Amino acid sequence: MLRRVADRLGSSIGYLKESRRISSCSVEKKYSLCYLSTCYPKSILPVGFRQSRNDTKRWATSGSKCRHCESAVLKCAHCGSLVAPRPDTTYFEIMSQNISYDVSESELKKIYRQLQSEFHPDKFSQKNENDRQISEEISSFVNKAYFTLTNPYERGMYLLKLNNHPFNEGDIQLASDFLMRIVESNEELEEISSAEELEQFDKSNEKEIRELSEKVSVAFLAGDFSAAKSDLNKMKYFLSIKNRIRELQRNM
Repeated sequence: MLRRVADRLGSSIGYLKESRRISSCSVEKKYSLCYLSTCYPKSILPVGFRQSRNDTKRWATSGSKCRHCESAVLKCAHCGSLVAPRPDTTYFEIMSQNISYDVSESELKKIYRQLQSEFHPDKFSQKNENDRQISEEISSFVNKAYFTLTNPYERGMYLLKLNNHPFNEGDIQLASDFLMRIVESNEELEEISSAEELEQFDKSNEKEIRELSEKVSVAFLAGDFSAAKSDLNKMKYFLSIKNRIRELQRNM
């Protein structure tokens, strides 16, 4: 009996050592793959882990560290207290995304709703002051993360910042023919008088944004930050036109 217990504990320690080894070589150490032996009671597993097919493998989100696996958590499953996100928590991390320009908006929406459902300040209105403040901090952080990652321009700018290549005004000079094209597009938009024409114009503008997004994705994959900046700078103008289209649609 004692031998079986010792073997089981030895297996658990092996899992934890392997976890630390894998964590040390993960991308920028933002995520840590947590191997927890199933001998641990579920009551002490940290909330915020996304369970995989194997019940012993879980991905951490963000926050403090679990005392068993040193992975990040936002809420302690043992006592239920909230923990503020770490200062180095990225928007990608809190939304359980790989650090990449390519994201799934449907998955982001699903995770956003899950996080707000669990950490919205309204759920902690009767809790202690510390939990109320932290819930507001988490909710605000999740809102900013969702807005940034679902916007192709903001997502690109944020990714440039994470890669230590922040965009500065004057970094990229746009060609005069491109700027003239934007002027003409705005003038064309001013002359549109029907919903049908506006819909066609909107489709054309969305195509421009989509094609630029694809170019930005390729640039990031190649590590070409100058190209990413150039295409993001162009995208900004088409997104501005998109906002004008939405305003016209509301007023029609």
